Amino acid sequence: MLYFAYGSNMNKGQLKKFEIKYSSAEPVVLKGYKLTFTRFIENWQKNGPTWVADIEKGSDTDYVEGVLFSINDKKSLQKLDEKEGKGKAYAKQEDLPPLFKRDGTTIEKYFSYTVIDKHGPGNPSKAYKITIIGGASDPDWKLSEGYINQLKKIKVYCNCCGLVGGIVGQIFVIDK
Repeated sequence: MLYFAYGSNMNKGQLKKFEIKYSSAEPVVLKGYKLTFTRFIENWQKNGPTWVADIEKGSDTDYVEGVLFSINDKKSLQKLDEKEGKGKAYAKQEDLPPLFKRDGTTIEKYFSYTVIDKHGPGNPSKAYKITIIGGASDPDWKLSEGYINQLKKIKVYCNCCGLVGGIVGQIFVIDK
């Protein structure tokens, strides 16, 4: 089965940590959608609170880059469903628009996950943002520089005080 990952699951470390095996992976684009953070988690993988990734319909110029994984192992598919909280936190979606590969061809049949009970939107924690950027920058399927730069510009949620701002070096700068 083909799975479109757009958030922390683009990161190989996440898949390995949850024992999700894939046979191939490649960069793809979902047009007309935008990356948002619509689900708040109190303690994401013991890294404190964060808002986690989601995809939502956007304008014609919006797009989300991600990784298309081929996962054929039934156990891995079950673990992925469990990790995503299928039916509780995220809904498995199989009716999204086609994905575009770098060569311009499209993928019609695939699945992804979207948040069920949307709130916010909010901002990811530094740890969550770093996980997403790490996956997007992976040399095996490196997403476009423009998209990676968009990810780097996302403001972060401060775990200590709940304020939103940006990271400049090692200093957290609060938005006013």
